[in-house]
Amino acid sequence: MQQKTLKIPIQNLPDRPKLPTFDPLQPVVPPHTAWNLLPISFSELDAITPIQIFNLFLTNSIMGQLGANTNSNAQQQLLGPEKERQHSWQPVTAPDLYLWLAIQTHMGLIGVPPERYRMKDGVYLPEDGLPPAAYLGKICYQEICCFFHVSPYNSLPETPEGLPCWHSKVEILLEQLQFFSQQYRVPGSNVTIDEAMILFTCRSIHITKMPNKPISQGYKFFRMAEKGYVWEFHPSSNAVGGDPVDVESHLLQLTDTGKRVHHLIRHLHQRHRKLSFNVYMDNFFTTQPLLAELCRMGIGASGTCMQQFQGFPKELKVGKNAKLPYYFQSGAVNDGVATLLRMDSLPVTMMSTIHPLHGED
Repeated sequence: MQQKTLKIPIQNLPDRPKLPTFDPLQPVVPPHTAWNLLPISFSELDAITPIQIFNLFLTNSIMGQLGANTNSNAQQQLLGPEKERQHSWQPVTAPDLYLWLAIQTHMGLIGVPPERYRMKDGVYLPEDGLPPAAYLGKICYQEICCFFHVSPYNSLPETPEGLPCWHSKVEILLEQLQFFSQQYRVPGSNVTIDEAMILFTCRSIHITKMPNKPISQGYKFFRMAEKGYVWEFHPSSNAVGGDPVDVESHLLQLTDTGKRVHHLIRHLHQRHRKLSFNVYMDNFFTTQPLLAELCRMGIGASGTCMQQFQGFPKELKVGKNAKLPYYFQSGAVNDGVATLLRMDSLPVTMMSTIHPLHGED
């Protein structure tokens, strides 16, 4: 039986402007692909093991520092003069922390909590056939879980405004990861900025809940990445927002989110001034003033956008349920930023400084 086609009447809307002529931003130098800047010693290896990659970012010196801070925390908690209870604490060594982190990582990968993890003769046993040095006693594991401390005991780094930094207890690790992530790789011409969540299910005023995301609860970061490699990140708290960033006076009109995006891209631009970059974002980040500022820096940008956001052309605003002809297109250009309205099943809006409004691009 032949199906009937449901005809939806076109909503009577004012005439929209036709697609204007737009000259996209042209890169000063040709696009490039990413490359690694690994230590020279890696070129002499037949194969690179996971632990060698791990040690690039968390070096032996930082692991020793984590061990010293953990021991200091345990001594303050258990052996302080005001404590009545005494405890026979066995100092943690860097090898102990390596085993502890390996077991924690393995538990997360296979989705098994500590109480259900494999044990044999009082030690955690990741796999059969491992040497005795790969085992970690249950008591040692539990004590590290209880007293593990990243920063020195009672240290409270401050923000530029003199306020306590909410992520001060892990600042050493964040700085270490940030530094070496930028040290060992030059990203390709096309990078992305998006949100990322680190799973955390316990209580904290700083966690963010996003029910429709793959990770629905945890610590939120703004991050710049290229093909899965995170080059830089910026922590954000649900209680106090993101860390303050230094901006020049002419950038004060940007939103707080726009300032953080500009902060991330500026670091990349300052570090690799002789290379060209384009940044891609979703509608949480894209605004006309932000893309215009990036264009003045020589950084291309493109992304979907929201009609209610800053700088969206009034002549292109339509309702979410507007009925327009399929594939209907309209556009506008403002301060070097092209805005496109296109009708799919719903109206789609985007901004770009690197794509023409005409043609297959």
